[in-house]
Order: sequence, then structure tokens, then C-alpha cells
Amino acid sequence: MPTKANLQVCLNHVDASCLLCNAEQEDSEHIFFRCPFARALWSAACWGLQVDNVTLTSTKDIVSFIMEPPASLIPTHKAWSVSLNMALVIDEIWMSRNLKQFSNIDPDALKARQNIQTRFNEIVKASSSTTQHPKEISSKNWTPPPSGYIKLNVDAAIQQDSGSALAVVARNHLGEVLSI
Repeated sequence: MPTKANLQVCLNHVDASCLLCNAEQEDSEHIFFRCPFARALWSAACWGLQVDNVTLTSTKDIVSFIMEPPASLIPTHKAWSVSLNMALVIDEIWMSRNLKQFSNIDPDALKARQNIQTRFNEIVKASSSTTQHPKEISSKNWTPPPSGYIKLNVDAAIQQDSGSALAVVARNHLGEVLSI
């Protein structure tokens, strides 16, 4: 993950403190589980899940936590909905962090919770509908960042039985791929 702690390893001038709380270094465990904003969002959006005692030190641990959620949250036959909700919480935390980083918009836990619920309902509705035909996929062209900035494109794929993947591409204003 392109957290500030990871970026600081390659780019010495990066301030690694968390944008959302300024209390700790922004590594994956902090931004997604220890940050007060993240803890509030987990509690509000994921059936009151308290992540205070969750210890996840790698991206693999985070993906495993999502794919195999704590059994106490919901019956096993609904584990897919817990995993979906947890993935949406992670995504919303990252989007809130990026809004603060790139647009200086302070995180709003209530709005973030509403975003998670809306997206959860949309995905459940779309996956339960068997009569709808897929819409034609529109192609959007990549747009470069302003000069002096680096644009990170992030994507993830999670499949319960065959693993998962996470990809990050960093490009400068010329479209050149950078290594991080």
C-alpha cells in the first residue's frame, strides 16, 4: 500500500504522520485499524466491530481478515456480506484519507458510513438481480497529474478460494511509470 510510511522509505522528504489524526505514523495497520477515524468507522459501519485488539501487520493479514471475518459478527452463511462490508470500510477509509491528502477535505465519519451503506446496498441489489443485462463498459482514458505530482492508480481483486491481488501504478505528469 502506498501509505506515507511506505513512501518515506523511498522518498525521504515525506512526512509519515497520519493525515487523519496526526498522532502516529501512517502505516497500513494504523490508517485502517488504529486511527480514531478508522475505529469510529469500523464501529459504525460494520456491526459495531471493535478493532482495538486486531493486530494486522501486512496487506496479506488485512486481506485474510476481510476474507475470513470474525465468526462473532454474523452467521457463516452471511459471511460474504460481512466480507463485502469490511472491504467497503477499508476502501472508504482510503478514499477519506486521499480526500484529505489531495483536496484538504477533513474526513466525515457520518458521510463515510452513509457511503458504505449506499455502496453495500447497490452491490447486493446488483448481485441479486438475475434479469438485468450488463451495461456496456465505458472506457475512460487516464489523465496525467499536474507537473510535480505523482498519480497512484490502485486496484484489488479478492476471491475467496483462489487468493487475492493488489496492484499499484505510480506515474508522473509525463505518464512515465515510477517504481516505489
